[in-house]
Amino acid sequence: PLVDRSDRADNFAGSGGGVLVPEYVDDGVPMLRINDIENGLASRDDLKKISTQLSDEYSRTLLEEGDIALAVVGTIGRSLIVDK
Repeated sequence: PLVDRSDRADNFAGSGGGVLVPEYVDDGVPMLRINDIENGLASRDDLKKISTQLSDEYSRTLLEEGDIALAVVGTIGRSLIVDK
């Protein structure tokens, strides 16, 4: 089923991608990378984490259930629909 996400359309247009220069931490907010996407699925076993502060700076990149993650640089076209 389709979900109305028009309330978040402004986050997509011109978003320019994700965290440009992430600094990974042991305890923080999981960050999805293009390398984590394979055949429309994300491997959650090896997700890198970034600090809460850095996540807050890039809050427009936070994903919610039903969002579409699409690679627009690097391996162009890798995608997935975010599930629970």
